[in-house]
Amino acid sequence: MTKWTDRFTTRDRGFEELLKETNQFTADSNDLDSYYELILNQFTETFQTQSVGLFLKQKAALRFHLSARSGLAVNDMQFDLQHPLPVYLDRNPAPLFATDFNILAQFRALWETETQGLQQLKAELFLPMKAEGELIGIMAIGPKKSGATYTIKEQHQMTLLANQAALVIGYKHARTSEMRWQEEARSMRRAISEISTDCDLEEALNRNLRHLKDVFPCDSTYLLLLQNDRLIMSAALGVENPEEWVGHEVSEEDNEPFRSVQEEQQAVVVANTHTDARFKHYSGLPFLESWMGMPLLAQGEVTGMLVLNSRKAETFQVNPARLELVQALADSAAIMVEKSHLFMVERQQHQFADALRHLSSEVSSTADFDQVLEFLLDRICQAMPADITLLFLADGNQFQLTKTRISETLNPGVADAASLPGFEATAFANLHYLLNNSQPQVIPDTAKDDEWVKDTVDIRSWAGVQVLLDGKVTACFTFSSLMPGTYPRENSELLTIFAEQAAMALYNFHLSNKVIELAIQDNLTGVFNRRHLMDLGEREFRRARRFGRQLSVVIIDVDHFHKVNETYGVDAGNQVLLAVAEVCKTNIRLVDVLGRLNGKEFAIILTETDQPGAEIISDRLRELIASSP
Repeated sequence: MTKWTDRFTTRDRGFEELLKETNQFTADSNDLDSYYELILNQFTETFQTQSVGLFLKQKAALRFHLSARSGLAVNDMQFDLQHPLPVYLDRNPAPLFATDFNILAQFRALWETETQGLQQLKAELFLPMKAEGELIGIMAIGPKKSGATYTIKEQHQMTLLANQAALVIGYKHARTSEMRWQEEARSMRRAISEISTDCDLEEALNRNLRHLKDVFPCDSTYLLLLQNDRLIMSAALGVENPEEWVGHEVSEEDNEPFRSVQEEQQAVVVANTHTDARFKHYSGLPFLESWMGMPLLAQGEVTGMLVLNSRKAETFQVNPARLELVQALADSAAIMVEKSHLFMVERQQHQFADALRHLSSEVSSTADFDQVLEFLLDRICQAMPADITLLFLADGNQFQLTKTRISETLNPGVADAASLPGFEATAFANLHYLLNNSQPQVIPDTAKDDEWVKDTVDIRSWAGVQVLLDGKVTACFTFSSLMPGTYPRENSELLTIFAEQAAMALYNFHLSNKVIELAIQDNLTGVFNRRHLMDLGEREFRRARRFGRQLSVVIIDVDHFHKVNETYGVDAGNQVLLAVAEVCKTNIRLVDVLGRLNGKEFAIILTETDQPGAEIISDRLRELIASSP
């Protein structure tokens, strides 16, 4: 009969290596099936489980489905969203033992078929897989091969792994959708020859206007694009100094002819502009005696307007054939603009994905928290255009500005204007929003935001995203531009992906440091454990012998400890050990090393201390411990 040994008793690699392996896989692969296999192997090999099942939420089907398995007798199983198991795990962060099914009321009320389904899994406990507070999966863990029960520490480590897997799976789903969308965008881009590396959007629109002017009787024509409720002149032909008109900005509210085109979503012909009330306040754009506006339509929305002007009245008659020709050219311009926008978004998506690809491995390579923040800031600045980028750390309602990046094109004095001390989040509406919501905020034009507070720096477009750990805002990134329209609403999706990856990076950083701390500390007293104490002792011994320095070691053995346990119980004995450790910690030097050798024995390494000095310290500690209650 095979005798199994628990891996965490004699493991040949630590929990930290396990996390690094997962991080590296996350950076190198987009294959979800391979990732599922990695997770299953991690649980079966590390915790020596007989079986593991991975149930993932399928939102469209309103269920949790068995997506991957190892050692399970069942091939297919699912739970609907109202099943007591996902409902319970969604509300509780801790693992659920199968033995609790007979205790909890909601499971005692299960139908017979549902009870049989759970029994078929032969699972010992169920782990919630949560990302950003949402239950996205359930891990069914079978019993150990050794027959032993899972310890509290193993349950905690399994929960950490399950939640990390949830973050990775959510991120990879987003990446898969992003890659599919990129391929569709590339296909559409190839179909529009005007949008290519050889011909930019402005040139394509100008060529469109030249073609229009050649086949249609008009003296001038121009094209306006709608950007954040502002009409921007994007191309002009037949006007004096057309380059001066390009970029000219017109308020949509002040442009009644455009509002007519927008409302009717078809050509609007004005035979005589002098007698038409809509041209009373036309904001000074070049028009003559007669006028025609044609909408640029994209997905049913008016995104701009193609305009024709003539010096003669009654030039533009409502001729269906000619209107169809102008509409075809307007549609072509709309397609150019839309595909150009898709191209720019796709390029930004690509830059963004490239910036995030190696973020996890970068973060795992350093133990310096400040360096972790630098990595995060470098990567987001690589993909997100900004004149000012700020990184805040959050503590409750308090924000502390931690990192600042200022564009080289700005005045250096802006950096001083952008510096802020710690402050309450309620002081700024946009930061207060980030603190109390889980979604990014994008303000395309601050001039149209009633809650925007003007500062010494004239910020016209702003975006912010919060990084959540355990459901709480840990950090916030903000991006400011002096140009309106820099951050469209579509940036929210990119910022969400970044926030999830940043949260995963910070989570892994804190987790790795926590694992290192657990590896060198005694679980009960918090002092160094025997293994780390011996390592430090060996180092200090070599140093003292090499440089001829004094070194002493004090051994403390608690008298009558077994009698305390037998008389008052183990909890009382633990309190004794905690009290002894606390007395020692508060009465030795910072350079001295305190550790726990075994159950009731402690040791103190006294550097630069001879035997008489060690005896004095020993007597003092003995008296202090003896006089403690």
